[in-house]
Amino acid sequence: MLVAVADQPIVAGSALDVSALRLEPVASDFGGLATLIESDQLEAFQGWTLGRSLPEGTPVDLASLVEPAAGPQLRSMSLPIAVEHAAGGTLAVGDRIDVISVTDGVASYVALGLEVTSVADRDAGGIGASSGYHVVVAVDEGEALDLATALAGESMELVRSSGSSTPRGDDG
Repeated sequence: MLVAVADQPIVAGSALDVSALRLEPVASDFGGLATLIESDQLEAFQGWTLGRSLPEGTPVDLASLVEPAAGPQLRSMSLPIAVEHAAGGTLAVGDRIDVISVTDGVASYVALGLEVTSVADRDAGGIGASSGYHVVVAVDEGEALDLATALAGESMELVRSSGSSTPRGDDG
């Protein structure tokens, strides 16, 4: 069987373009075959939205796709933050994070379970390099507005929440 694989990194929130995919052979008895996009299904998923980022070489699975009319489109948003306030700079693509904002000495959750789609290279430097550390996350329009407000606050924390339950005392 031939299955679709990302031929280049594909960012969450973008529309699936089948020209960004390649076909790779998978054994027909592979247990997860039913969750992957097979060659004869490619055209049916053209234009669907990616609900999570796919690094190059990642098989395209049905769970990563959202039917275009099925929900809000995701956007990408960069969160400039000091490394020590972003899990010590250990965040990686695919991690889930919670964002905490502190205003007037009061901490509150701003967003929960956001997917990290890109992380600044801490070792990058030289001419033309951007200064500072940042994390890019997939957000809907409401989360984008909440995060913009949090960025204007006193401080912000990014907490790795991959696999965690909803925080206690979350007031939404």
